[in-house]
Order: sequence, then structure tokens, then C-alpha cells
Amino acid sequence: MHVYELSEYQIYQLKSIDPALSSNWKNIITDILPQLDKPSRKSVYEKILSKRNISPNFTYIIPDNLRSVLSTTAIGNKELEAIAIQMLKFIESKPISYDAMELADKTEAMLDYLNRIDIGDHFLDQKNRNSIKHAFLYDLAALIDNIDFIVNPGIRQLNADIIKTYFKEVFIKQKIQERNFHA
Repeated sequence: MHVYELSEYQIYQLKSIDPALSSNWKNIITDILPQLDKPSRKSVYEKILSKRNISPNFTYIIPDNLRSVLSTTAIGNKELEAIAIQMLKFIESKPISYDAMELADKTEAMLDYLNRIDIGDHFLDQKNRNSIKHAFLYDLAALIDNIDFIVNPGIRQLNADIIKTYFKEVFIKQKIQERNFHA
């Protein structure tokens, strides 16, 4: 089968893969790729999977964390540097438990502040902001895996597992994939 014969849903599944944020990414690959001819498999790897840090043998290469991004990046904008340091302090505080609503509010506030920093046309600062944002979000996803959420179930009867899944597979994934993310 050629890649153009895949359904829209199969293409969507491949494009929405992010191993740090999805638990079923290997299943999706093993369900779809064997159906494809060799040139189509190569095309899917080059155009989709490699951009998601998936190696040719389908192992996940963990992206840089915020600490390494900050240590290897020369940030010229002081406001950008200040919010990045605050983000790092939050990630490295490694709380054991956290109120789900408070974490959501804090995350949205930091990302909103990061996005509103006036960088102008400075290409390097724009690139740095994007690197900081992605590293923070991947670090946040790892943090979410290792904390206990304090959840007030309310009318929707939400629990910690539902909140964690939403945070990673919807909220963070949408912030990373931006326009390519389909709700």
C-alpha cells in the first residue's frame, strides 16, 4: 500500500504521535507501517516520525530538558531569561503532590507570560523562546507522571488519572504541536 492510500484518520494518528505524551505510540506505528510499501515507510519516517524524535528502529530519543536548553543557549532578552529561570525552578522543585487546578493556572500563566514577551524581529530570541517552551512542556509532562494530583472531583467526577491524561495528551500536546494538533 502507498502512503496516499492511508485514511485521513491513519494520517492523523501518525501526525499526532508524541512518545513523551502518548502511551500508545508504538501500537499506532506497528498497526500502520507494516501495511505500507518500503518507499512509503521511509517517507513516513522522514516526514513524520523523525520529527517526533523517533529513531529508525522506533525507539524514542528524549528531547533536551529545560536545564540543558538554558545551559547551551545564549539568551539575549533578559525578560525571556527570567521567565525561563522561573520555569526551571518550578520544574526542579519536584513536588510530591500538587493541586490540579493550581498546576493548570500556574502553567497557563507561565506560558502566557512567555508568549507575551516582546521579542520583536529577533530571530534568535524567537527560536530560543520556542526551545524554552518545548523543553518546559516536555519537563512538565515528565513531572506530571511523577506527582500525585489533588483533585476535587466536582460534578464531572474527575480523578487524578483523567487529569494527567488530559494534561499530557491534550493540553501539552496542543501547545507543542500547535496548528498540527487536531482536537
